Amino acid sequence: MHPFEGFLDRVRRDGGTIVARIVTGGFDPKPDIHPVLLVTVEEPVEVEALYAELLRAKDLDDGCHFALNSGTEAVLTTDHGNEIVLRGVRVTVMECQYDENDFERLAKQNHEWGMSQHKALAKESARLLRVRQLLQDQHSRISVKIQGHEAGTTAHTLYEQHLSFLARVLAEPDA
Repeated sequence: MHPFEGFLDRVRRDGGTIVARIVTGGFDPKPDIHPVLLVTVEEPVEVEALYAELLRAKDLDDGCHFALNSGTEAVLTTDHGNEIVLRGVRVTVMECQYDENDFERLAKQNHEWGMSQHKALAKESARLLRVRQLLQDQHSRISVKIQGHEAGTTAHTLYEQHLSFLARVLAEPDA
């Protein structure tokens, strides 16, 4: 079996057996390889300590690297370098597809991402509107000021240039 990278999704203990579910990091709805491993450790060495260590790794939501060394031993190494040795009478690995909980998690993540994008867009749109209002106010003020200067004067020329620049800036978002 090839090494597997993902995160601990679930850990359960059923008497003298521990089952750990490892899911790949990214979520590809149609993966080329099986995205889930079910690792079963029968009669693990120091069952209580192993179970507690796996639960800690799961709660940290750490990524992990899994390798099956033999039929009685596997190693799970977290992204933070914690090495958890899964040793028992038998260690088996079953490759699986996503289940309904994975798709539910994906739907929630997509919804949260969409909501965060909507919120960010609304915030940036409000900022852009405020900048546009400031530029329009400046344009109005200069339009009044230019009327007090005759064409051809330095002040009139500078005000014309400023109005031209403001008009270009105000037109840019619509381009």
